[in-house]
Amino acid sequence: MVQIKMNKKGFVFTLIALMLFSSLFVITAIYLKRNIQAQDFISKSGNANRLKFIRENIVNDFYTIMDIDLKSIERLNNKVFIKFENFSNISSNSPYVDNLTNYEHYIENNYSSDINNQINLTDFVPQFKIYPYNSTFLIDRNRFYLYTNDFKKVINLTINIFLNVSNIKNIQKPTNRSSNNIPVHFQIFNKTKKVFVNETLYLNMSEEGNNYFIEFNDTTPYPNITIEFGRHRQIRYFGSDILTNGTLFIESNNINAKIEKFWITMEDVDKKVVMKTKSFLFIE
Repeated sequence: MVQIKMNKKGFVFTLIALMLFSSLFVITAIYLKRNIQAQDFISKSGNANRLKFIRENIVNDFYTIMDIDLKSIERLNNKVFIKFENFSNISSNSPYVDNLTNYEHYIENNYSSDINNQINLTDFVPQFKIYPYNSTFLIDRNRFYLYTNDFKKVINLTINIFLNVSNIKNIQKPTNRSSNNIPVHFQIFNKTKKVFVNETLYLNMSEEGNNYFIEFNDTTPYPNITIEFGRHRQIRYFGSDILTNGTLFIESNNINAKIEKFWITMEDVDKKVVMKTKSFLFIE
């Protein structure tokens, strides 16, 4: 696995923009210039620096493709505050999976050929972890999962979601609410960026059915979003199909859900907090 350093830009940032808005194989003068600069750096560096340069830039490109922006990791009063200010789109039309596949193909074929080193990526999927909590984040098109192995270390969650809708048809709230459970605070904004849901749920992370369901009547079929926190079934990216405690699950249907604020507060376990992709990178 490779550790992210969020303060650097990926050396194929222009390529990623092209992947998001046009064909992977459209080459511009800007991209060519950056690619030449990258190759020049690699050619003048020792093997250790070459590997470090390639790894760090591929990791940064991963988070750029996923549209994820880690603002800060802070410690205060025996707590760790992990703050994302941008956290992807949850939609059936989400391009992340396809863009990661295209990027992997580019790195293993075109870029490997350019630098005369074979680069192979494994498990290059829309998933990353935060250690030492073993908190796994996964964005699978219109579904978002956060699974924390030791969920008792979670103190609270804050989520802001922007939706391109304006009219609420129906709201269903979970009945299990206790101040002894984990508070999940979320705000949902409509298409004019006004708050039309402002809720704090106290949810038991060991129980099923803690669902907050909102349906809208802007179009048919009716758009809807589900926010669930508790005991949920893992999916293929986690490598199992079992009910697992401590899972945050968000699903959008017939709607684009943009998560623009995602804060999670954890107990401080006095260890370095790092964010890593699932992918392994091999260079020959």
